[in-house]
Parts: sequence; C-alpha cells; structure tokens
Amino acid sequence: MKNAREVISTRLSCRSFDGQPLSTDDEAAVTSLLKQVNDPPFGSPVGMALVSATDTMIADISERAPYGVVHNPAQFIVGYVQKGRHSMEDFGYVLEQAVLHVEAHGISTCWLGGTFNRGGFAAVLGLDSDVLIPAVVPIGYPARRRTVSEGSIRFSVGARKRKRWSELFFEAEFWDDDDKPQSPPFALSPAAAADYEAMLEAVRLAPSTSNQQPWRIYRYSADSGPDMLHLFVSRTTGFDKAIKDVDMQRIDAGVAMAHFSVVADEIGFRGHWTERKPSWMPRGVDYVATWVED
Repeated sequence: MKNAREVISTRLSCRSFDGQPLSTDDEAAVTSLLKQVNDPPFGSPVGMALVSATDTMIADISERAPYGVVHNPAQFIVGYVQKGRHSMEDFGYVLEQAVLHVEAHGISTCWLGGTFNRGGFAAVLGLDSDVLIPAVVPIGYPARRRTVSEGSIRFSVGARKRKRWSELFFEAEFWDDDDKPQSPPFALSPAAAADYEAMLEAVRLAPSTSNQQPWRIYRYSADSGPDMLHLFVSRTTGFDKAIKDVDMQRIDAGVAMAHFSVVADEIGFRGHWTERKPSWMPRGVDYVATWVED
C-alpha cells in the first residue's frame, strides 16, 4: 500500500470508471476507513457515508455539467457537516483524508463540489435541513481509457498544473518587540523551508476547486520562540457565493491542511492546526488557521 506522500504525488482525479461494483473486500475496507478518519482541527461534526451509485444520481450529475462530469462510478462517499464557523475547513480536512486513504488502497476517486443534487443525497441519508453536503466523492475502478469529455475537462482547468513555491509560500521575519516584519516578506524556497519542505510540497500538490490553488502560507520567524505557519486564502471572485452556504475555497483550505497534517504525521513531525490570527496580515488574503509545533 502506498504511503501518503506517494499518493499525493501520483494521484489523478478519475471521472471515468469501469462500472464494476467494488469487491466485497474493497467495500469493507472503504467502510472501515471512513470510520477511522475524523478529528477535524476545529471540531465540526463531519460525517461520511458510502452510497451506491444509481443511474438517477449519475444522470443528474451529467445534466448539471456541460460535459457530463463522471461516468460509471461504483459508489459515492457522501460527506456532510452541520453549519458552523469553521465547518468548511473541517469538512475539507476530513473528506480529503478519506480520499487519500481510499486511493492508498488502490481505489480511484474524484471530488465533486458543484454538479450534483444535494437534496437527492440528503434524502437518501435522511439528513436534516441544517446539515450541508458540500461535496461528494465518486469512487470505483478506473476505466481502461479516459473519455473525451474527461480529457476536455482536465485540459480546461489545467488539472496537472501547480503553482510554483514562490507563488504560494512566504517568509516574514520579525523583531521580538515588533508586530511588523523587518522587511517585506519574501518567497520561501524548498531549501529554506527545511523541516517543513515535505509538508509544504504536499500542500502545493493538493487538489482544489477549478485548480485555483487558493492557499498561501506565511512562515513568521522571530529571534526567539517557535516559528508560526499561518494559512491564508487568496480569493477567486464569486467562489464563496456560487453555492448557498458552501464556501468551496474554505474547503480547499481544509484539503491543504489535511495534506500538511498527514505528511507531518507520516514523517513524525508533531504539531497541530489551531486558530491564532496574527496581528500583522498580508494584503489581499483571508486568514484560515495556524500550524503550531507540539
């Protein structure tokens, strides 16, 4: 079975499945994995359920997207969460961990955030109206050949492209008695990132809505005391209002947090995400969370 770093570096979203149901062993494994994944950083009540893919569900998804987003999945992982201040980040954090575990088991996945009938899935699970289904994940065995529509979608969003380190990660140095940087923040290179390099590279490779990669991480370094890694979101206009009560770029931030955490845990780097908003803020970004070493 692949480790987290291998999954993150090789995973491709799959929209074309072969239509075969999961084997009994694989379905049992996925069900077990969903029970093991949780512990969101802000404590939101995130749930997940495995739902069989019906023709009606697949047809509904196809009608809502210009190309027909997904073909012949075996099942869906349906994530749900109660509305709350940090519910989107926690949702992304939990569901992406499930995706990484399922992929490590050899089963293909794809996030779907905007092109499915939330009411239909809520009815299947019997969820109350105050519970949100921000995204679902079709899973199954990949088809031998990708469909033309899948290739078109991947090309249109530049699915394989990722921003450079210099566009995502930054360093800000402070005097001990000052709450402003000594000089303008500068790009953080992999070499300068040192112990954080593996985790930040995992963040860089994380999936995001329309591949916008909205996360920005600033390492705040002082003459004394621990470093702080602050996570921000650089907004794409309209993404926070496209779906009622669902903020896809906050979910993207949760996905990035999950990538950082699972790799940190894998290499034995202890720490956790918390809310510790800095007094000095970069321009044009929204604060999300802070990584603190334990």
